[in-house]
Order: sequence, then structure tokens, then C-alpha cells
Amino acid sequence: MAIYHHHAQVISRSAGRSAVAAAAYRAGANLYDERLDVEHCYAQKKGVVHSEIMAPPDAPAWVLERQSLWNVVEASEKRRDSQLARDFDLALPVELSLPQRLDLVRGFVQEQLVDRGMVADFSIHQDNAKNPHVHIMATMRTIDANGFGKKERDWNQKEVLQTQRAAWTTHVNRALENAGQQTRVDHRRLEEQGVTDRLPQLHLGVTATGMIERANSQQMVLEHPRLSRFHEIQQFNESMVLLNREIAEETARLAAAQQEAARQLQAQQQQEAWGRAMAAGATPRLQAIWESERAGRPKLKTVTFGDYQMRLGEEGQPSLYRGDHLVLGSVAGAESAQGLTEQACRSVERWHTLSQQRAQERLQQQLAEQQQQERLQQWARQAWGKQMALIAGGFLRVQKQTEYEVKNYRFRRNGDTLTIESKDGRGILVTYHHSSNTVTMSDHCTEVDRDYFQALEAAWQAAKAEATKAEEALKATKAEATATKKPTKKSTKDKGGRD
Repeated sequence: MAIYHHHAQVISRSAGRSAVAAAAYRAGANLYDERLDVEHCYAQKKGVVHSEIMAPPDAPAWVLERQSLWNVVEASEKRRDSQLARDFDLALPVELSLPQRLDLVRGFVQEQLVDRGMVADFSIHQDNAKNPHVHIMATMRTIDANGFGKKERDWNQKEVLQTQRAAWTTHVNRALENAGQQTRVDHRRLEEQGVTDRLPQLHLGVTATGMIERANSQQMVLEHPRLSRFHEIQQFNESMVLLNREIAEETARLAAAQQEAARQLQAQQQQEAWGRAMAAGATPRLQAIWESERAGRPKLKTVTFGDYQMRLGEEGQPSLYRGDHLVLGSVAGAESAQGLTEQACRSVERWHTLSQQRAQERLQQQLAEQQQQERLQQWARQAWGKQMALIAGGFLRVQKQTEYEVKNYRFRRNGDTLTIESKDGRGILVTYHHSSNTVTMSDHCTEVDRDYFQALEAAWQAAKAEATKAEEALKATKAEATATKKPTKKSTKDKGGRD
């Protein structure tokens, strides 16, 4: 199904990259690099199904020739740390055909890049049927009939990138709708979408995916913490999809059963009312039946029992009709009661016995439905417990503190055990044992008490952010130490040209 992936970066000379080499790789072409005096040969690259250059209407004709365009870009930048081009990597929906994907990419490039004044060079890759995507390289400088001008700094603003991410969502969903597909994508985080029944997926990338496929073909098993976490999240999300589907089906079945039970109850009540009227045999009994029907409804003047109606007469006494025919009236009295035969009375007795049996069946059905609801609640608690195990496991791996407080909850760590305690006096809510991957939930943890899930996930994300920041600082220190050494000979191929 269609996924949302929008990755943007800048091709910079300080990273040892070349705009000509990047364009050659993405287009699957052989391009000569005038600055490096080398030819980048990628004409044998497989999977490039379409390449195209789009430019503003006042741009010179030479920008539509790929080798000329990117050599001029290289020549326009003099600094050794120059920013050469903007690079986008966008996932294309697998549900669309190649012509539909072309229309999608052209519409987005025209609206978000060319109309702003950029020259855009895009190539659609389909080397993997499960991962169709497009690479877009855009210029950094304004352009007119005389060539490139000054760099447009406004294009580097964060708001522009956010607008482009939202615009890609709009273009993809419009293309899916025009193709008659029900799938939709969203660039927002799950929290912003209000999605709480699944966890965000991890992105493995093309390199890791290739390693997994090769290992599977050779019947090998890859072991890595990130890969294990990926499979755990994938299994949890799949189980939540199945659980939600079962809950929806069971809810629909219960609603239909309730409607059917209400219909049968109404029909039974009408039949029972008619039976009571037939068994009454006289106006006083009919009056008692009428009063029982009017209990809580004093303004009631007519009650329908199948083909029969009980109507309030002028003297305040009810009468029984079948259509327009008077069956039992307050005026007729005992004379009308003589029409109630012994056979009718026996029929009423049989109906009374049947109504009792139906009442017992309804009681058993209600008990069965109650048990089913309890099973559904138990399934939901098990699913929440599994979600807590996944999040708490990640928290234990990155959080080194022994005690942590966030929102209305206190998290304590003792060895490989994590406890979650409410600060409102309810005591320990959840206990998670990492070694056995088990979760114990107290009775104070109800289905509506899910704030601690968000609280723990927030703490986990904060700890991950701190760990990532420390890792980036360490990488920066190593990079500074490496920069003092004598640089090695640069490769003629684009180091960032991989998908």
C-alpha cells in the first residue's frame, strides 16, 4: 500500500560530492564533469524508467540539457564548501501506473519548485517493484534569460520545507483518489493525527532491506537490536489491526442482535397484550390491561397489538378493535365476553408458556453477550499490556536513571524490572520484567486509564533524544579529529548517490 516518505537534503561540495555525479547516477546516464575532468558513467544502471528536466519559462534553453546544466552549476560555485543543489527523495504509491506517477511528480515539481524559480531535474526509479520512488535535484540560485543569479536564501527556510511536505501529501492523495484507490497518506506524526492504537514504524533503508533479503535467500538469520525492534513494532501493529477488526465485527454483530431482540420483544409484547385482552373475557379485565399499558404514559389513547387496536372510548373505558370491527367494548360488557371461546383461552395459555420460554432465552442471550463483552475488554487489556512491554523495553534500553517522574506517574527501575506508580494514591499500576518480557497490570488500571502509556513514551522519546544528541556530539568530535589528517584522493563517483 502507499506510504509517505519525503526526504530532503543539500548536496554540498564540503562533503566531497559533485552535482554532475549525482545527476548522472539519478538519471542513469554518462556525464562529463568539467571541474573534476572525469566522466561519471552510470548508463548501465538498471531501474531508471524516466528522467526529465523542468524549468521556468524565461530560463535559457541550455538548462534542459543535463550535462550543461550541472556543469554550469558547478562552475557558478567557487567556495570549497558551496551548496550545489537541493536533493529530494520521495516515495511513489505502488497503486499507481507509470503515467499516473509522472502526472503526480510533474504537478508537484511545477507547483513547489519551478513556480518558485528553480530548475528541477527528476528521475523515477523502479528497480524494486515494492519501492518505486523519485529523485529530484533542484538548483539553489535564481535564473533568468542571462543565466543564474544570486542564491535565494528564502528557499532554505524551515517553513518552505514544511509547506512542501504538506503539498506532497495533497498531491499523492489527489492522485490516489483520481485512480479510484481508497488508500491515503499523511505527513503528520501519529500523535498529531490522533492515532493511538499503533506505534510508529522504524525506517530500515535500502541497505538494511537488501541485507535482509539476501539473508533470507541464503536461509540466514540477521540479529540486530534495531531489526528486532522493527519486527516487534510490526507484529504489534498487525495484532492491533486484527484486534480492531474483531472488535468492529463483534460490535456490529451485537448491535444487529440488539435490534433483532428489540423487534422480537415488541412483537411479543403486542401478542401478549392481545392474549391478555382475549383472556380477560370482560370489560374490568380489559380496563386493567389498558391501565398497565398506560403506566407512565397517561396521555396514551391508542395501543396497537398486531391486527388489533385498543382505543380509549368516550366514557374513559377502552375498547378492542380488529380493523374497524369492534371485538370487545365497554358497552357490550358480558355479552361481548361470550365471544371468547374455550379454544381461544387455550391458545392464550399456550402463548403465555411460549412467552416464558422466550424470556428465559433472552436472559441467556444477555448473559452470553455480557461474557463476550468481558472477553473483548480482556483482549484490549492484553493488547495494551503488549504495547506497554514494547515501550517499557525501549525505555529500559536508553534510560539510565533509577527513578524518573513525568506527568502524574513515577517510574522506578530495579535491575531489569520497571514499575509505574501513580502519584494520586492508587499505588503501583504496572510492573514490567524485561528479562521475561512480561507485564503485570493492577486492578486500578482500567481501559480508560491510558495516560501512563503516553507518559512513558514521552520519557522514552526524551531519553532517546538525549542519547542521539550525545552520539551526534561524539561523531562531530571524531570528524574534527579526522579533518586534521591529510585528505585522501576523492572518488569520481557520487558518494551520496545511493537510493
